[in-house]
Amino acid sequence: MQLTYWPPNGAITDFSVVLDGVELGVSVTRAFDFATGALSSVNAEALLRKKLGGVLRSSATSCQDWRKQLLHIWCQSRADVVTLQHAYALLPIEIVADTVVIFTLCRGLHELFAEKQSKQPQRTANKTKGSKDAEHLRILADSDPFFRVQAPRALGG
Repeated sequence: MQLTYWPPNGAITDFSVVLDGVELGVSVTRAFDFATGALSSVNAEALLRKKLGGVLRSSATSCQDWRKQLLHIWCQSRADVVTLQHAYALLPIEIVADTVVIFTLCRGLHELFAEKQSKQPQRTANKTKGSKDAEHLRILADSDPFFRVQAPRALGG
């Protein structure tokens, strides 16, 4: 299902699902700290505020008729789940009232949490659109009768 928003260019929801005939928006994120690995309570609260605030903003501009949204948070340790649960309990009701938060503990899928840490492949510079290499230009010149320069003829000869 295509999700639409008005006005566009604001916070968005990742996708929607229908459960028991009720459409729900779903946002997904990962909870971890690149620097230390363990999620601090400060970072947990900041993540929840950011994502739950985004859910509220996307609900406000969504053309879907969501009454609730789901925020699905992938966690890499039980300690991170507990840290997030404690941070969640401290949040004001206005931020959490319309969102069901689901924590999923995921072990053994390192790529889910480290994909941005891994060395990114070096990109080569893109050629300018329409540019041709020397061989291509030679073939074009040889095949174009108007492009070939003819040797000037001697006058009177």
